[in-house]
Amino acid sequence: MYTAGQWYTSGTFYGAASLIAIVLIGLLTVWVTYSVGVIKKRLTYTLVQTIPLVTATSTIPKEDLQVLYRGASLAEPRIVALRLSNQGSRDIRSDDFDQGKPLEIEVGAHIVTQLSMKPKPPDTHISGLRFENTKVIVEPSLIRRRQSITLELLVDGHTSKLSVDSPLVDVDIKEQDSEDRGFLSSLPWLGTLAVLALVANVPFFLNLQNAPQWLVAIAGVTAAAFILTLIEFLQRWSRRRNRH
Repeated sequence: MYTAGQWYTSGTFYGAASLIAIVLIGLLTVWVTYSVGVIKKRLTYTLVQTIPLVTATSTIPKEDLQVLYRGASLAEPRIVALRLSNQGSRDIRSDDFDQGKPLEIEVGAHIVTQLSMKPKPPDTHISGLRFENTKVIVEPSLIRRRQSITLELLVDGHTSKLSVDSPLVDVDIKEQDSEDRGFLSSLPWLGTLAVLALVANVPFFLNLQNAPQWLVAIAGVTAAAFILTLIEFLQRWSRRRNRH
């Protein structure tokens, strides 16, 4: 039994203090990485695929082939698929469109017609969607969080990149590769893994003098991973501030 003058010098006290510190640092890490990694309002647009309907063959030149749509000849017909997705944690509302202006997505080729529309979740939709020459027009409307829509269009002309004219206020607009999830979306997972690694090292912190070398090595790797994650986070945060 420890006296009043000895309790703060015992190994049990320092072990408990270390454990409490680990838990507090872990909670702070999860909170910071989650609050930064999950952007409140983010709209992404993706060129999923572009497929030419006519290609040259060894026996028939491309210029000798003709594609008609409702009697109209198409010089360079393609099927283009694009996706619009709200990847933020909040809904994008009609009043987020500045002065009621629409969002315009430039496809780069004349839009002949819409072939299909695939919303996700299936029972949702984006109202006020129309087409104007080479542009997809999205009138002010509600786009719920985690909602996405994939459009398949028949176009006439070459297209390889999308561009957006956005009136959205306080909404992060980003072009996204079809396989890209982005680093910021992985930050909560990185923070959680760092916390789990710290918790796994609790025995090391509870018994510093008798810890085996392999546990010391794990603690070092954990600390290095945490520092690298923090540096990467600060760099990303700085770049985002500079853009705004």
